[in-house]
Amino acid sequence: MGQRKPFLGLEGTALSWAISLTSASAFLLFGYDQGIMGSIIATPYFLQAVNIEASDAETISTVVSIYDIGCMVGCLVAAVWGGTLGRKRTIFYGMGIMVVGAILQTASYSVAQLIAGRVVSGIGNGMNTGTVPAYISEVSRARSRGKLVATQLSIAAFGIVIAYWMNYGFFHLSGQILTVVAFQIVFALITMCVIPSLPESPRFLYSKGRNEEADIVMSALKALPLEHEIVQAERAEILAAIALEDHFGEYNIKTIFYDKSGQKIPLRIGLVCLIQAIQQLPGVNVSIPNVSSMRNDAHFGAVLVVGGRRYHPPWLIGAELCPVRYRHVGSAMNAFTNWAFTFIIVKTGPIGLADIGWRLYIVFIIFIAFQFPIVWFLYPETKGRSLEDIDTLFVKDETFTQTLGEKSEMVRHLEGHKTSIAA
Repeated sequence: MGQRKPFLGLEGTALSWAISLTSASAFLLFGYDQGIMGSIIATPYFLQAVNIEASDAETISTVVSIYDIGCMVGCLVAAVWGGTLGRKRTIFYGMGIMVVGAILQTASYSVAQLIAGRVVSGIGNGMNTGTVPAYISEVSRARSRGKLVATQLSIAAFGIVIAYWMNYGFFHLSGQILTVVAFQIVFALITMCVIPSLPESPRFLYSKGRNEEADIVMSALKALPLEHEIVQAERAEILAAIALEDHFGEYNIKTIFYDKSGQKIPLRIGLVCLIQAIQQLPGVNVSIPNVSSMRNDAHFGAVLVVGGRRYHPPWLIGAELCPVRYRHVGSAMNAFTNWAFTFIIVKTGPIGLADIGWRLYIVFIIFIAFQFPIVWFLYPETKGRSLEDIDTLFVKDETFTQTLGEKSEMVRHLEGHKTSIAA
């Protein structure tokens, strides 16, 4: 009998999609949790279950928005420890924390326990949303990276839709309303069961000196033997990028704020944060966490299916612009900014609507108008570039970038040649 293949026997495109779809449970939870509490918080059965008065707007607002605080903490956890844990373990632990949070929420008999459960779930979700884009980006080919990351965000919108329809279905079942909260455990367990059998990011493994493990993963992702010129070319490109980082010094968390090495880490982190800020400022989350009418649940869910799939690129950019040893930080801070501005919008949006009504949407339109020049003039085009090739857009050390650029060009040539033959 032949030796059993690793990674569930999958390789190539099938393996990439398996990783993407397994990780998609994380973003399905992102969408589901974002929509579920705003959807059920106004139902009388839920308010009675956790002893909240319907007139206590401040407590209701806190219950909804405190989740974002937990997510921000989770993103910081991913930023600080993600480089040690790796992509897979960070996601696995994040899912486990979300299960604990879901259990706390489902068993809630008081506001304090409900808030604690929301914070715990948020920490897990922050770890996931701060890590999944980096993980998917690092196991994807340059030409399919955007598609695979965009799939995650599309599924996040689908998670919001599921939340609204679950609320609609359980609305009149007084004893079962918390089942809607417990249902998120299913999504978490799917990922926790499958992800241990999937590969770690080869770029993370190479950056840790675990080259033999990384070689096995690279070969499986390409569905080619390690000796094949495409595998060897991409391997050389990744190692050249790591050598470039080594040239500028070891990873240091202080470099995020002050960098004299020439890698422009603060600029890159600033760009990945800015793109999420300008995504949230037009106010989409004024609506999502505050839909409480049953009819609005169904109608708004339909709107999300049609129009809720436009904001994928900010999450992708968060994983693309930083070098490999800082990629977990860039991805996590990208997600942190998303949750920070979500919290701001969720807390201030209803107040603005109450004070100035429809005029608030004029403010949102102005923010949208500013998005165009910001994106056009500040952000590089990353389409078709490998993650290592993107480094050459920021680093100006000619000796290293010329070598890295040549290796990136070789990878593009070989990948393009393979694609043309397949066609």
